[in-house]
Amino acid sequence: MCAVEARSGGEVVIKRIMPRQNEAVNEIWICDKGRFAYHYTENSERLSQPLVRKNGELVPANLG
Repeated sequence: MCAVEARSGGEVVIKRIMPRQNEAVNEIWICDKGRFAYHYTENSERLSQPLVRKNGELVPANLG
């Protein structure tokens, strides 16, 4: 994917992706995937925490 960044501080919905301006690389253009492939952030099936496989099953990872 091209050089884009999307940040959210909580219950914010991403409505638009904007490129970082880099004249040496791509002026201000981003690829189609970078511009339109952000809808996964609102998908109800998206993982909400990391998982690890133990004994063949995915279980929540303990990162602490």
